[in-house]
Amino acid sequence: MSSECTFTQPSPLDIPELLHLIASYLYKSDIALCLRVSPMWYQAFLPVLWTELDLFLDPDGYKGPLLLESRKMWPLVRKLYVDCEGNFKMSCGAIRFSNLTHLKVVQYILQHGSRSPLRNERSLVTLIKRHHSTLRDFDSNSDTSTHILQALSKCTQLEKLKLEHQYLRRMEDWMELYESLWSRLESLSFTGTFQFESTSEDIATDAMAMTTFLNKGETIIKELDLRLGGWSEQVVRSIHILLLMKSPKLIRLQLTYFDDPISTLLKIAQMAPFGQHLKELRLHGADMGNKDMQELLQRLPELERFEATNSFMSIELLRSLRTDTPQFLTTFKVLKLVAITEGSGELAQNIMTSMPCLEELVLDHITDVDIKSDGGRWICTGLKKLTIAIVLLEKGTEDMVMELVASLENLTKLNLNENYYGEVPAPVGGRMEDYEPKLSLDHGLGRLKALHRLEEFTPPEHHVQWTEREASWVLKYWVKMRNLTVNANREALDLLEQNPRIHVCW
Repeated sequence: MSSECTFTQPSPLDIPELLHLIASYLYKSDIALCLRVSPMWYQAFLPVLWTELDLFLDPDGYKGPLLLESRKMWPLVRKLYVDCEGNFKMSCGAIRFSNLTHLKVVQYILQHGSRSPLRNERSLVTLIKRHHSTLRDFDSNSDTSTHILQALSKCTQLEKLKLEHQYLRRMEDWMELYESLWSRLESLSFTGTFQFESTSEDIATDAMAMTTFLNKGETIIKELDLRLGGWSEQVVRSIHILLLMKSPKLIRLQLTYFDDPISTLLKIAQMAPFGQHLKELRLHGADMGNKDMQELLQRLPELERFEATNSFMSIELLRSLRTDTPQFLTTFKVLKLVAITEGSGELAQNIMTSMPCLEELVLDHITDVDIKSDGGRWICTGLKKLTIAIVLLEKGTEDMVMELVASLENLTKLNLNENYYGEVPAPVGGRMEDYEPKLSLDHGLGRLKALHRLEEFTPPEHHVQWTEREASWVLKYWVKMRNLTVNANREALDLLEQNPRIHVCW
């Protein structure tokens, strides 16, 4: 008895649909060129270009009346970029984009000392009010006044707010927006400066406002990015700390230029329900060499991603965690350490033997040869991305180090040439040439044969020039390779470029 199988042939895309799909993968400059091919291409590519609109660069590359004449395209606009210099008011006109969700403002300068909105400020406030029912994301790299913040507080769908500079009369103005704006956002970023016009008579009022803040309800903020310099006013520092105390639902946190961020976060965690849901933490200028760091990690049970730049991290911290609280090392999936004091091979070795669940690791440099074959088995076998600059690797050790790397069989990205901060230290004994990693088939490369999932590879900067031998080896064993950054001779490049899947650069 035979049974007949029937297959439903999927309906093919018509040409306009196919062009529209292609356009979604292209850069704006390429789409603008495609508009000129034919009327059919024009109709297919134009809507994609209109989803993100620069008010001073109309989608077709023209300026002036086209924007006003293309009303049928306005509903397509999702993201709008506004340059508030020049004829901003004239350009806005009475335009309303019915589906606008993202507004980014650049080059907007307030006239400090003026308490009345300027012409461009009034135009921006009007634009915000006109889109109060759809706007979800507001991003400004220029001065933001009380008038603009008040308009944003009326945007019922607003979820994300990124402000570089705030220019306010006094602290009380900021506090009055707590319930209507700050506390109901899911993502808040203060990446620049606060400036208050407060006089000596306002200091008492500011102090009362801060006291009132302590009695406010909790926020629903999940993402918080705060930047603070030592020159900042104490009132601004207090705003940041109180926001941290009032945001128990935080998932992602970034602190830049904080004085002693580890101790600050620990004190907050001791006073408020902070960090129970935190999954990502990024710090700049942190001292991670004391017990405070260990205690802080114990209060962040769900932390998966940790990044630190221009910071100090002691090897003793990892040893203490491994001995006292090893469970906290099993939650880490992403670890990025850039410009870290004590960023040595021993630190890398301790990480590789302590964190079994790592999926991505970035170390800015390894300045000495502490990676040893007897240093322990690398247990992070699920690692997919490894970026680690081996600045000094003693001649004759390439095979041993690459054999350890080869044990990470799930790697899809391997970068051994991360940017190095500072001067390369002089080698101890021997010549510099004896320490430059060669990484050819005669020096360690063959050990990486097991990395059959590798899609991206960058060798150390001073490796020897690859020949056809290395190129043939790559094509044979790294069958999924897509991006290869190497120094190779012409014959090797010609051989690699015969494979259309591989992009080669140096």
